[in-house]
Formats: sequence, structure tokens, C-alpha cells
Amino acid sequence: AVVSTQSTGRMRVLRFLLRYYPPGILVEYEDKGVIKTKTINLLTLTHNTNPNLINPDSLAERIALMEPLMTETKDLRVDLANLIRKLLVKIVTPNNTPFELYQTFHPHSLPLTNIAVNKSGKKIVTASYDMTAKVWQTEQGSEMLTLEGHQGIVYTVAINNPYGDKIVTGSFDTTCKMWDSSTGKLFQTYSNHTAEVMVVNFNPLSNAFSSGSADFTSCLWDIEKGASISRLEGHTSEVIAQHWNSKGDSLVTGCASGELKVWDTRSDLCTYTMAQHTDAISSCLFNYIGDLVISGSLDSTICLWDMRTGQIIQKLANHKGPVFDLSLNPSGSNLATASGDCTSMVYDLFSPNFSYHLLDGHAKEVVKVCFNLQGSKVITGCSDGCLKVWDINNEGVSRSQILEGHTDEIIGCAVNYEGDLIVTAGKDNTCKIWTL
Repeated sequence: AVVSTQSTGRMRVLRFLLRYYPPGILVEYEDKGVIKTKTINLLTLTHNTNPNLINPDSLAERIALMEPLMTETKDLRVDLANLIRKLLVKIVTPNNTPFELYQTFHPHSLPLTNIAVNKSGKKIVTASYDMTAKVWQTEQGSEMLTLEGHQGIVYTVAINNPYGDKIVTGSFDTTCKMWDSSTGKLFQTYSNHTAEVMVVNFNPLSNAFSSGSADFTSCLWDIEKGASISRLEGHTSEVIAQHWNSKGDSLVTGCASGELKVWDTRSDLCTYTMAQHTDAISSCLFNYIGDLVISGSLDSTICLWDMRTGQIIQKLANHKGPVFDLSLNPSGSNLATASGDCTSMVYDLFSPNFSYHLLDGHAKEVVKVCFNLQGSKVITGCSDGCLKVWDINNEGVSRSQILEGHTDEIIGCAVNYEGDLIVTAGKDNTCKIWTL
């Protein structure tokens, strides 16, 4: 943070806060006695940016010309330029050190269903058919907590990153439970579904979460009150995918029949119903800005949706097999896919024709894919347990490493904030930690 007390009219800038991923600067200011925050997005700065072609002083000047909070004060522009220098050093410094297997552990006696990782990567949460979730300490691979109480398979789990102090689990017993991630204390059991809970997600403010169920509904839950906010009805089959926008005022849900719905979470009204897929939705994502939704389906296609109109922008039909997973880099410029045709693709969403790079070489279906937060690497996971790490640069995409050790299908893959730790989980009932 850079502290400032410059005043522009009745508004007074208090400080700048630097956000690395996606790149941006938060301006905290006082307006008529009320503390407010404004975000300056710098999404065009990526790991591929040539720092020699960026003049921080000129960029700060251009931002100041468009930003009323800073037009009258030169000192603010100097502070802003210094933050841009710091940002560039962080995001463009490459790390080509290979990952190595650091730890393998067997979390549960029965098969794993899902994993979640906190921001630092120091805690892993695993969910299982044994009706429990467990919290693990990464460095030692040791069990910290067992979260017991569900009466059915714990199918889905999430951590409220970046805070990391709460865990929510969703179960086939139709309930969700909220836990303290440090003590394992059960805060609340949430009961409003009538069938299995398939997916859970925290909103960005961590004051609410959503759950999708086989009862064809999603529920919004107030964490502080421990109560249901609303029940989102209208889907015609199981809700199996969902994602919040970065502001936390919209939720997209996808169901097994291929339909998507976008909900205004302030009014609980359905904003758009989007029907172009002919098979189940495997993944749906908002980009960071929130003007685009991307959906992947078992019908082998990916759809790009305009959130200003709810209309389809483009249907991408390059895969020859079902699309199992999607991942966006933080700026929203690149989309990575995982498909049953044994390939992954990395699309350039900023290019006019949505050009893509083909990532081939897996022997079987690619079932999981994820970016690191820097957007410089993609990790793909295969149904045979093999993982591949791919480097993304201005020349394209190239495979940099193969991570071998799992003996069955990859069911989960996550990278921590710094990008120096990968956690994977497989149907071989093991979790593996890979570090630089």
C-alpha cells in the first residue's frame, strides 16, 4: 500500500492498494466523510508484457487523465507510477524452475470426491465417500482436522479465499455445513435442498455462498445469519456447475440438460436463460470484468455469452470430444479447456477470431485443467493419472514438464497464489503436492 492524503475537491485519496492478479490498483478515498474504494484495472499487463516497452510514468499520466480522483495532484501520479513499476516486476519475472513431487498422502479410506486449497497453499481440504472432509497441513502432509457430521457422501468443498478461515461442504445428505478452518468447529448446517448437493461456491465477499443441487435448484445462503437467502428455481435438471462474478451480484448456474441461467443475487431474479448446448454443462465461468460468461459442455462445444444482452457471441466447436473442464487466466485473455478427445486448447479471447493453440500429447481423456494465477502456465490432468505443465508466452504454448505418479484419473488440480505449489488428487485415492 502507498499512503497519501491528497485532496481533490471534496474527495480525498487515502491510499493505493496494489492487486497483482489480475493486475490492478485499488484507490481508497474519502468522499464527504464516507470511505470508498475504486478499482483501476490494468488487465493488458500480463506475464508476456515487455517491461522495456512500458513507461510507468507515461502510463500513470494516462490513467490520471481519465481518473477524476487524480487529475489535480502530481504526487499521486508519482505514487501510481511507482506502484506500476512494482507490479511489472512481479508479473513479468519468469520462473522456469521445474516442479518436483514433494509429498504424497492417502487422505481417506474411501474414494476422494473433491479438493480445495487455501490462498497460500498451506492448507488442503479433501472430501470423500466416507462422509467426511479433512484438513491437511501441506508442509508435512499431516492431518489437521476431520470434519464429521454429514450422513452421506461429501461431494463438494470450498474455502473462502483469500481469507481462508471458513470451509463449506456439500453432501449427498442434501445439506451444506460451514466449518472453522483452524479449529474444525461446526458453525452451521444449512438445509433447504431436497436432493444431493453437487456444487458449492463462496461469493467474493465471503458473506454468502451458493449451492447447486440435484433437486434442480440453487440456494443462496447468508453466512452470518446461517440462513437461506433465497432458492433459485427454474432449471429442468440437476444443477451441476455455478460461478459468481467478481462483484458478487451475479451467479451463473449450469444444469445437466445443457441450460444456463444468470441470476441477479440482489433481487434473486433470473436475468438470462441461455440455451445453446445439447448436453450437460461441465463448467461455467464469468470473466473478471463480468461482461462475459463462458460455458463448456459434454456436447463438445464451448459458448461465449454477452452479459449485456444474454446472447451468444460465439460457439467454439474445435474439440471432437466432450469438454470436461474450463479455466480462465486472471485477466480473462486466455481460456484453457480439457476434452475427451485427449487434447486441451488455449484460446486467445482477445483475438478477433478466438485463435487457439492445441495442447496434445496425452494418451487418454484430458479431464482437468487450471491456470496458475500469473497466467504463465497451464496444468492439464488426464484420466490415466498423467499431468502436464505447459508454458504460455508470446511464441505460443509449449509443454515444459510431465508430472507422473498418480495411477488413476485426476479428479482435482489447484495452484496456490504464488504459483510455486500444485496440489492434485486422483481416483487412486492419493493427494500429491508438487513444489518448485
